[in-house]
Amino acid sequence: MCTSSEWYVPFFNIWWYFYGVFGLSFQIILVILILRKLPVSIRNLKFYLINTACIQIALVIFSFTTQHRFLTNSTTLAILPAGPCRYFRPEVCFANYHIAMACGLAAGLAILITVVFRFLSLTLNRVTRKRNIILISLSYIAPIYVLIIPFTAPWDFHKVQLATAHDHPTYNLTPYLPFPGFSDVKSFEFISATLVISLGGYGIPLGCLILTTKGLTIIRKHQHMADKTKEQARKLIHGLIVQSILPVIAYVPMVSSYIYTQTTGQEVLISEHLTLVTNALPGLIDPLISCYFIIPFRHAVLDFLCKNRRARDIVAITNHSSSAPT
Repeated sequence: MCTSSEWYVPFFNIWWYFYGVFGLSFQIILVILILRKLPVSIRNLKFYLINTACIQIALVIFSFTTQHRFLTNSTTLAILPAGPCRYFRPEVCFANYHIAMACGLAAGLAILITVVFRFLSLTLNRVTRKRNIILISLSYIAPIYVLIIPFTAPWDFHKVQLATAHDHPTYNLTPYLPFPGFSDVKSFEFISATLVISLGGYGIPLGCLILTTKGLTIIRKHQHMADKTKEQARKLIHGLIVQSILPVIAYVPMVSSYIYTQTTGQEVLISEHLTLVTNALPGLIDPLISCYFIIPFRHAVLDFLCKNRRARDIVAITNHSSSAPT
């Protein structure tokens, strides 16, 4: 039985390189598809897709840069960074951590407002540019709060380091020193930020589920929508449903394991690493969901892959024909 989360370190060191390379590559491919392959009929959706992609690119970059794990103490919370930010001051890693968490929440809210936009498009037929700006602007309120509020609390990293060494005497903390963290987990700043993230984790999927269900009903009963348009609209909403599940994976385990540790005193070792992994997961998975459920994107990817395959087949046939005896 594993008694230290350090047993997982080699695996997650490999994981973060995989995440950084493929997450950033998938996001760049998605942006290219949004700019070049999005149909005119859903062109207004471009603003929301670009907004989501930009947030998730930031999520990938800052998550890879910090690669932190949590260590929960009795009154403090240590953040042990393993990414490139550790080569700078601990204040840089702490700020990097807050940006990554805010981007994770913003990514979930970006999906929610995309669902809201699709629902308004079905009910109002047209969503004005002003309403689009308002929707996107409102989605940044909670992430900005989560980003700013920790900077208003006192930072006492030395206290965090002493408490961590006392509560985890068997851990090798040397590679992470000097590491940052929260010196008081009972402060208003820490509790309020955790509460906002928790509400996002539970509220975003619930809101998406309600709106997507109503949206599918509207599409099914729509009298003046062509069958092809209906199919495209259904696929898009199915994709949004799948995307809305990601906040559940991202936040619920993180918050639940923290509450469990604080109330029982029993640590969930794997959660020390999975907290950031699950928060950053939309940056890797979301582009794949979009490429599958947005039909023009799916066709563009398949055409590219099949074109390469056909080219390889032609080369193979040509080589075989040229080497055949005459």
